[in-house]
This record gives sequence, structure tokens and C-alpha cells, in this order.
Amino acid sequence: MDKSVEKKYILGIDPGIGRFGWAVCLVDKVEITYVDGGCIITKPKSPDKNRLYIIFTELEQVLKKYVIVGIGIEKVFFSKNVKSAISTGESKAIPLILAGKYKCSVWELSPNEIKNTVTGYGFASKDQVKQMIKKILSLDFDPTPDDFADAIAVAYCSCREYQYEIKFDMSKPN
Repeated sequence: MDKSVEKKYILGIDPGIGRFGWAVCLVDKVEITYVDGGCIITKPKSPDKNRLYIIFTELEQVLKKYVIVGIGIEKVFFSKNVKSAISTGESKAIPLILAGKYKCSVWELSPNEIKNTVTGYGFASKDQVKQMIKKILSLDFDPTPDDFADAIAVAYCSCREYQYEIKFDMSKPN
């Protein structure tokens, strides 16, 4: 990743096949600014291959529009619904493939890491994370649904990782 001082775009991802949250933040050595985001929503009755293709094409447009240099992805943790875990894992592969194609750095963050970075408490509720991310990034809107709010939190945490790497000149292989 290019470590020059200029501002860079970082993408945050909350993977899912029904609602795939994404958010873009702009980062430099000291500032993080929310830029854009939302959810890619697919039809539940569509075949998975079609749903994954929709996510791929829409997410690729985001990477092209903002010239993304790094992608943060929330790690997938499930304990009960195996089918949901598999399809979410399949959707998680999309930003990894795009990171390879566009030579982006990747940060994979656990839900507890994200909660700890945003709130200072690794077991914070989704609402606590949402409220803190609104304050930290001075958002003038309520980021809903949760997949979108989570993606903003992932983008913010990934920006913090990027700042840490710049500060300590820690180059990560693409």
C-alpha cells in the first residue's frame, strides 16, 4: 500500500448474501471522514450465483469510483445456522477477490475488535457501536439497517489500522 501522506479511500464491509453492507471513508495521518455507503440487497428467491454476481458487480463499481487502497472485512462468526454461515462466507470472498484484483490491502476484524475500537468495550451492543460511530464521524443521519452501520464501523476501524501502519511505517503485503 502506498504510504504517502495524501488522503486515501478505505472500504469497510459487513458481508452477507441478503444485505451486504459497505462504507467508504477517507483517511490520512490524523483524520477519518465518512464518504459513502449503503447496502447491496439481493432477492432471497434468486439463485446464490446471481446474488453473488450482483454483489460482485456493485462492489466493483465502488472500488472503481473511489480508487480504494484498503478493504476491511468483518470476520464471520456463526454458531447455529450453518446455511447462513456458508452463504455469508461466500459473500465474504467477493471483497477478497476484488482486493486481489485491485491490489488493495486487507484487514479482517472480529466483531469484538470492532466494538473495542469504536466504544472501548469489546462486548458493546450494536446500538452502542452505532451511536459511537455517529459521534466519532459526526454523521448527520442514522445509519440503518445494521449491516450499513456495521460497515461504517469496519471502515472506521480499518482506517485506524491504516493510520497505525503509516505511523510505524509497517508495510503489509498486498
